[in-house]
Amino acid sequence: RMLEASRCKDFNARVLPRLRGMDTVVLTALWPSPSQRDFGDRLAETVRRLAPTVRHIILLGQTPVLPEEAPACIRKGDLEACDVQRDAFDRQFADQRALLIGLASQFPNVSYVDPASFFCDATRCPAVKDGYGLYWDTNHVASTAARKFAESYLAHRSSVPLAASPSSP
Repeated sequence: RMLEASRCKDFNARVLPRLRGMDTVVLTALWPSPSQRDFGDRLAETVRRLAPTVRHIILLGQTPVLPEEAPACIRKGDLEACDVQRDAFDRQFADQRALLIGLASQFPNVSYVDPASFFCDATRCPAVKDGYGLYWDTNHVASTAARKFAESYLAHRSSVPLAASPSSP
């Protein structure tokens, strides 16, 4: 873990200067618990260092982590085997969501975007939506889903102020 932390610091030290002057930077991840290895503090420091150097930062919220790989559920014809209950997803990532919303509220050029309303309905988070797969494994968003989410976000953003926080498509 020490090696991983060292590599992360080294990566950030090299990347942050390269982002200077960018219009928009999107930060996304399979967000760990804010207390895990001081993740919340380290992310806050990254945002504090990055915010003055770019026009806009988007903190993209968590998408569900499926219990099985989406292609396997599709192959078996058992899409429900990949479903995640929406209330369980919301509870599981509540701390991460609160961290991201809190960070966004501290900076006028930082927005939190919650993708949950795109990837989930009121009761479940499926692996397939409107005839296309949302994931290519248990947690990586498929390119078609990413494009559809981006289209939805951009259409919604045009009617919302740029630094609105929190927002969702």
